[in-house]
Amino acid sequence: MKPLIITSLIFFILPILSYSQSDSWSNYFTGNEIHSLSESPNYIWAATECRIARISKEDYSVQFLKHTDQDQEACISYIHREIVATEDDHLWVGGFNNGLFYYNGAEWIHYDTIFGINFAVDLNNHLWFEGSNGNLFELYENTLHEYPIPGSTYNPIQQITTDMNAQVWMASEEGLIHFDGNEFSTYTTENSDLPADYLTSVYADIENNLWVSGIFTPDTTFNVDSVFLARYAEGEWTVFTESNSNLPQHGRIYDIEIDQNENIWLVTYPRLFKFDGDEWSVQYVTQGAYFTHSLVDLLIGSDNEVFLATWGKGLLKYNGASSDWDRVNTANSGLPGNRVKAIEFDESNTLWIGTSQYSSNFTFNQKGFASFSNDNWVQYNDPESNVPYDASSFTKDQNNNLWAANPDALYKLNSSDWVKYSHELYTVNKISADYDNNIWIPSGDHPIYKYNGSFTQYPIPGISVYYQPKSAGFGPDGSKWFGTLYRLAYEQGSTWTIYDYTNSGLPTSPNIQEIKFDLSNNLWIAGKGMVKYNGNTWTQYKTKNDGTDFNLVYCMEIAENGEIWFGTFKYGLLKFDQTNWIRFNTDNSTLLGNTIFDITFGPEGKIWVGTDCGLSVFEGLGGDTITVSNIITGLDEQIASNEEMSVFPNPFQNDTKIYIDIDDNEIPVCSIFSITGKFICNLSNYQVENGRATFALDSQKIKYPGIYILQVKLKNKTKIVKLVKQ
Repeated sequence: MKPLIITSLIFFILPILSYSQSDSWSNYFTGNEIHSLSESPNYIWAATECRIARISKEDYSVQFLKHTDQDQEACISYIHREIVATEDDHLWVGGFNNGLFYYNGAEWIHYDTIFGINFAVDLNNHLWFEGSNGNLFELYENTLHEYPIPGSTYNPIQQITTDMNAQVWMASEEGLIHFDGNEFSTYTTENSDLPADYLTSVYADIENNLWVSGIFTPDTTFNVDSVFLARYAEGEWTVFTESNSNLPQHGRIYDIEIDQNENIWLVTYPRLFKFDGDEWSVQYVTQGAYFTHSLVDLLIGSDNEVFLATWGKGLLKYNGASSDWDRVNTANSGLPGNRVKAIEFDESNTLWIGTSQYSSNFTFNQKGFASFSNDNWVQYNDPESNVPYDASSFTKDQNNNLWAANPDALYKLNSSDWVKYSHELYTVNKISADYDNNIWIPSGDHPIYKYNGSFTQYPIPGISVYYQPKSAGFGPDGSKWFGTLYRLAYEQGSTWTIYDYTNSGLPTSPNIQEIKFDLSNNLWIAGKGMVKYNGNTWTQYKTKNDGTDFNLVYCMEIAENGEIWFGTFKYGLLKFDQTNWIRFNTDNSTLLGNTIFDITFGPEGKIWVGTDCGLSVFEGLGGDTITVSNIITGLDEQIASNEEMSVFPNPFQNDTKIYIDIDDNEIPVCSIFSITGKFICNLSNYQVENGRATFALDSQKIKYPGIYILQVKLKNKTKIVKLVKQ
């Protein structure tokens, strides 16, 4: 091999300091999904899906790092989440999403221009990692060195380690790469006895022997043939495969560790392998009688204890007696999962919680159901019992009875006992109760179910079977409202009206998630933004300050004082006090996550919020006042009927005409507005004949395709019609 000498590039980095803040929130979360483990002299560190847990080696007590906005970003990097600890009990956290973070024991330092993965810290406390451009980087004392890896193509790095000489080794998809501080060299099948070039992990032992794992025939599904382990010592390669060891023929080795007894430990996706130099053994990891499939990371501590990171079972510690492992606490609650989809209190002020915890790579979906009362958590996971094993949604009827639903059944809480009404409900969205105590269950691609002692489907005229209701709401006048992806269906008596963007103030694809009436009997619709309808006027609210984009609004709750709370997708929690809009997110509060699935009001005026990263409780003031754009506000319009006014053609491409019935030859005032309420023009080209005014609208007035509002004022009345230019 002929080494290639690379000149390093040096950058000086200005860190951003971030300090914790105090506010009126408390939070509950779990640590079922562990992404990375690391060790420092006094702690075991675990990066969970929502927080970083620092675990004392002395008594295994757990402390969760102080929350700051940067801490939140560091712990919720959904693409890559990796940690590595240092000899002074400090921590590096990083990924490709939010930059690099350094915790010095008191505060976070954010390097917001550095993005990397595959961390390693050498004996000199220098941090090494792969940058977003595929090069090798070294960071020490705020000085960043970049070392371009030789090669004409991007060579994905799988893992980085350092040896006892502080030299760097990288397992890549094109061989084993070595960097001695000055030169790069690469071991491949062409210049060495390495059995294959596609490597998945690398480990340097205390004698500076190299251990690498890889696969012979990789494919994109990870259903690969013939994994191998290879040792490189004193210039010689020793190879282990399924033919000369107990290694599996199929699988992938994610990590290699060696304990103080010189046992080799290998992490594969379904199993853990141990090699003592002579014999191989297989560890089928169990915890509490449950078999654990998703093994992610392995750590052998300085005291020779074995820790295992899993997706689904949290952090496990080998007890040495059998295949059963003890669980190490990485949570501050008994939540079954951090994706809190549904929450509600019963009459005794017990909180019931439904979760659905997807792993970051979607390899598992851990549903859960729990109760929380007087600081006690109880989890339920028996599908055969009458207690829900998960809940997609809750509602209360007029008698304050609590109902829950999941795809298998509807449940009712009688005192402290649940009653199960089995029925295949497919995909359950938001359930609701009407004024007659009927329970309505939107079920995705099937007509909505109505339960009043038995289950019946309730088809809606004019709604495709593929776009059935996601939500239902009920007015005090007996009206029924059903929200779908594209339309809002309204039933009064036996008369149906179907609203969409052409005949109402709804957006083009409203994706209606929830429907409620406020204290003034205004109809509120949560979906693609928020819409209020007072029977005459539609007001559409956009959740972005610039008025150019909608966020999906998952849920809303109306308080006794008239405040309306909205939970959004990635935009945080919104409060509307009928005058101001207040926003809470992970930047201005300790709200756990910016995606809000459910909201409920609890005892002592507290507001409970189910997020994508745990359960948050709001107890006071705070938040930021934001500007929310209103569409078609300040106009007392009514939708014009076809008998009063017509537009043809509509939609139109070039010109169109507006026909308006008039009395006494009074000429109406016709104005065109954009969908955001911006005035465009008045129409002046018209003719009057036989009690009808005809206005011509040419394409030069409206230059761009889209939706526009025609406002017609006649005899102190205002009518509106939507115009669609194609």
